[in-house]
Amino acid sequence: MNHPLEDIRAVFKQDKALIIEKYNATGAGIGKDGTQYVIVVYLENKLKPNEKVISNWKGIPIKLEFIGTIKPQ
Repeated sequence: MNHPLEDIRAVFKQDKALIIEKYNATGAGIGKDGTQYVIVVYLENKLKPNEKVISNWKGIPIKLEFIGTIKPQ
């Protein structure tokens, strides 16, 4: 189901800190997966096999991206 971008922005603005905390993420944003908008969660490390992954946040799809360690340039 495609959600309007405005709805995703509202949920993301309200819950960004919770999303980052849930995944112990480096950051999060809004992106696209194919033709639909998603919440993108940026992870430093891959999840452990026993870690539970949620596929959506309040009905909005989640996309995990493993970016590794962020180093200052």
